[in-house]
Amino acid sequence: MLPATITPAAKIDRATLLALVDGDKELLRDVVRLFLEDGPRTVERLRAGLVAGNALQVQIAAHTLAGNAGSFGAAGVVTLARRLERKGRDHVLADSGPELDELEAAVDALCRGLLDFLEQHFE
Repeated sequence: MLPATITPAAKIDRATLLALVDGDKELLRDVVRLFLEDGPRTVERLRAGLVAGNALQVQIAAHTLAGNAGSFGAAGVVTLARRLERKGRDHVLADSGPELDELEAAVDALCRGLLDFLEQHFE
């Protein structure tokens, strides 16, 4: 059993991803790599927005993350990001740290699942 602080890698459905890019495997590889770079950076923008009390930054970063993760069928990431997006829209940022930590763990799991996917199918 994994320690409580480590979330298992997300399961990635190859068919879902290929449908995202109409079967274009090279484009899929590029889209996955882009998320691997941008997903964690977007989480950091979210964190910076929370620290600064910048509701608009939180709303935009969470919206971006939800849309990008949704492309991969990552419902858990989308749900958590949408929750933070609403908090940003409503200017209710207090006590959002635990939600952000949960989102960060979910994004990390998604990234590890996408890395595994790349290794299995492209390298």
